[in-house]
Amino acid sequence: MTLVIAIKYKDGILIGSDSQATLNRGVPLKKLNQVKLFELKNLKYPVVIGGAGAVPFISKSIEEIQSNIKKDNKISFSEVISIAEKAVLHVSRWYSFDRVAEIMPKKPIDKDLVQFIPPIPPREDESKRDVIKHESAQPQIEIKPVDVILIIAGFDENNESQIYIVYPDGIGEKQQSEAAIGSGAAYAEYILSQLIFKDMGDKEALKIITQAINEVKKMDPGVGGFPQVMKIQNNKVTSYEEKAIMKVGQQVQQIQDHVQNVWHDYITGKIKFKEEKRETQITDKNS
Repeated sequence: MTLVIAIKYKDGILIGSDSQATLNRGVPLKKLNQVKLFELKNLKYPVVIGGAGAVPFISKSIEEIQSNIKKDNKISFSEVISIAEKAVLHVSRWYSFDRVAEIMPKKPIDKDLVQFIPPIPPREDESKRDVIKHESAQPQIEIKPVDVILIIAGFDENNESQIYIVYPDGIGEKQQSEAAIGSGAAYAEYILSQLIFKDMGDKEALKIITQAINEVKKMDPGVGGFPQVMKIQNNKVTSYEEKAIMKVGQQVQQIQDHVQNVWHDYITGKIKFKEEKRETQITDKNS
C-alpha cells in the first residue's frame, strides 16, 4: 500500500511518493520514513525508479536492475526498461513459484503451508469446510504471488522524457503525461486528470504532485508520511528539500481552503453569481 506519481512538465519529469510503509514484524508495523524513490547509477542519462508493493521485493528488483547495468554508460533507456522487465519477472517468479518448486522435492512439506481440501463437498457444517480432513484429501501448497510494481522515469538517448510502468508479469507500458502506482493510484489519477495542464513549469508541477499526494493521504489509510519528490532533467536528478515541499503544501492548502469556503457560501446562498444573458440572432439564408 503506497503511492508513487510521475508527471511530465515543460523541462523534465517530477516523480514523487509518500513515505509510509507497512512492515511485518509478527504484527503490522507502520513506518513513516520509507524511501521509495531510487536513482540508477552508471547511466549516461538520469533514470529514477519508484516502487509500490512489498518493500523487500521492491529492493530486490532494484538491486537486480542495478547489478545488470554495466559501468560503460552506453545503455539506452529502452535497454533499462528491458532489464527492469526481466528483473521484476524474475523476482516475481522466483519468490512465488520457482523457489517453492525447487525446495519441494528436497524437503518435507511444511505443515503451515498445507491446506487439506476435501474431495467432496461437506454435508453438514459449511463453516468447517476448510478444516475437514478426508483420507483421500491431497495436500496443496498455498502460493502467494509477489506484489511489486515499478515506475521508471527518465530521459532517453534522444533527450526525450519517458515514463514507464513495469508490472509484476514483466510487461513495461509506456505512459503519456503522467502515471501513478500503488493503493492510492486510482485517487491520484483522478486528481491529476483535473490538474495537469500543458506547458507547466517545475513550480506548477511541484504544486500538483504535492497536492495529489496530500489529497490521497486523506482518503487512503495505506498512504501517509511526508511526501518525497525528485526532479529529473536531461543531465541531472535533484531531490527537493523537506522545507520546499512543506512550503508548497501549505500554500496549496490555503488556496484549497479558500475555494472550499467560496463553494460553501455559493451553495448556502451567501454569494450569488450574475448570469450573462446572450441573445443568439438567427439569420434566414433565404432572406
